[in-house]
Amino acid sequence: MDAVPDPERAAENLNAYFAERPPNALHRVVIDALARGALNVVVTTNYDQCFESADAENRFDVVESEDDADRSPDRPLIVKLHGTAAHPAPRDLIFQLRQEALLPQWKRDLLRANVAGATVLVCGYSGLDFEVTPELFASSPERVVWNALSRNEVSPSVKAILRPQDSVLVGDMKVMIARLWADGPLNLTVPPNLAYPNIHVPTVDRSLWRTRVFNSMSYARAALHECESGPVVSHVERARALFHAGRYRDAASLYDEIAGNATSEAERIAALLEASDAWRTHGSLVRSVVRILIARRREQRLPAEQRNRVRALRLLKQSLLMRYPYRLAGKLRARFAQRPMRSITKRWIVEALRESRKRGDWYNAQQLVFWAERLGVALEAEWHHQFAMPSARAGYQKVGFVVAQAMALRDRASSGFLSRSDRDEARILLDDLTEMGALPEVWKLARVLDKAEPNSAVRERGRHAFRGCQYGALARGLALVGLLD
Repeated sequence: MDAVPDPERAAENLNAYFAERPPNALHRVVIDALARGALNVVVTTNYDQCFESADAENRFDVVESEDDADRSPDRPLIVKLHGTAAHPAPRDLIFQLRQEALLPQWKRDLLRANVAGATVLVCGYSGLDFEVTPELFASSPERVVWNALSRNEVSPSVKAILRPQDSVLVGDMKVMIARLWADGPLNLTVPPNLAYPNIHVPTVDRSLWRTRVFNSMSYARAALHECESGPVVSHVERARALFHAGRYRDAASLYDEIAGNATSEAERIAALLEASDAWRTHGSLVRSVVRILIARRREQRLPAEQRNRVRALRLLKQSLLMRYPYRLAGKLRARFAQRPMRSITKRWIVEALRESRKRGDWYNAQQLVFWAERLGVALEAEWHHQFAMPSARAGYQKVGFVVAQAMALRDRASSGFLSRSDRDEARILLDDLTEMGALPEVWKLARVLDKAEPNSAVRERGRHAFRGCQYGALARGLALVGLLD
């Protein structure tokens, strides 16, 4: 949903879809348990009003905004962390990843007031939200019982912060709730006359949405096809697709053009920073540095909020650029040179990560964690451990970033050992990346896989992909000595 061109229209469509959902037996059982004191509070991220509709006697209060947070503690609460689909308009819907920034203070206070010292039962919830699960555990519950249909459905971020006193309860949520609070099995059949509203998205919006989604997956082939055949041409999305395809010179030139034609300072700086990244990967490091310096000078003209966001992006690009001298110093065994580079880059990463987390920019946040891991920078001490980011591998799986999952796998291979399961994963990723047209990652992953299991077909696939990438002389030289990763 982060790629949707018109978030306001998307909120309206989500509202229309969820506003009229009828409650089922499960909602009624939970509400009855809440009413008789078997439960103290229900916290949900669902948009529908099924719990509200299941309570014909108005026995509890609903908290969905800061104005509701001071409700009387004498009545049971339904806390809706991600808002409510309602008529005539939605109330505080959170449906985009960028909205999942650190929880507002009132939500944190509300959770802590109701969760501290309590036994918390989690069911029907993936735990994939970046902002909710860490705060739940930080609210100091006495014990958390996490229900999942199977252990494989417990997300890595949840497993990472489960405490010794917590437990995972494997089984069907419907059976568990029926045994806890109902007199018998629950009938959850869908009413035969249940109607779903017609959702209308204009053709132009659908095309741009598709292109953005493809680019968020690094699906260069599909994104370029949509740019060339769709009803609208987005130069920014075309530049992103060219970058993912390894056509770095073309992407950098297009970003430079976008910067020159930008109508706002923020757009111009964003294009300059993306151009810097494209010139860096092409191997034109001087051009990359020049664009970062121009962006740094121009960001001072922005209002504080925009300036902080742009600065976080610039610090990320600077960190990516720093890896070349850092890797070269490592190749020359110049550890004395690596130490100050690591120290400087750590400051950049910590500042950018703090800002990215605050704004819900989780893609960039995960990239920062990834480069911190590559540089051996420890981040855990910078904030409370329960708010630490997931590892690069777990976090990229969480946001569905296939290319970065392959990068994390290649990092594991650099330790000198690639397990059988890693090799199986690498073969699957290699096929996916080839289909996506993500040529830079194809040749890099093929090189790793061929080294672990020599295979002429894989080797040739990697060579073909390398030839399809636009690398300058410096980048090709770095690739030959293993410094281009």
